[in-house]
Amino acid sequence: MGHGAGSFMEGTDLFYPYLPKLREYAENLLDRWDNPFALSKTDFVFLDHQGNQFMYFDTAAGNDPPIYHYREAQYKSEQVSSSFSDWLQCRAKEEIYLQEQISALE
Repeated sequence: MGHGAGSFMEGTDLFYPYLPKLREYAENLLDRWDNPFALSKTDFVFLDHQGNQFMYFDTAAGNDPPIYHYREAQYKSEQVSSSFSDWLQCRAKEEIYLQEQISALE
């Protein structure tokens, strides 16, 4: 996780200097809604989007853990990918596709 990647995932906090604070942001979101869902001690929040959703993985789940997504007021999280590497690869492919569509319109 670096300081950025151009326009990749622009508007989403997942780069330094936000990364160390993302778990705190996620816990504040859960507290704001008096949510029964809670992160475990081994969960690592690596992404926050617009302050109303976050993504995380369990650090105890191996070298390439499943990815979970939580949305505001949903009161639960859902698995969105079987691994971090798969999630990242899919996001990169989506970004490339979108950039190609924008370029085709210009």
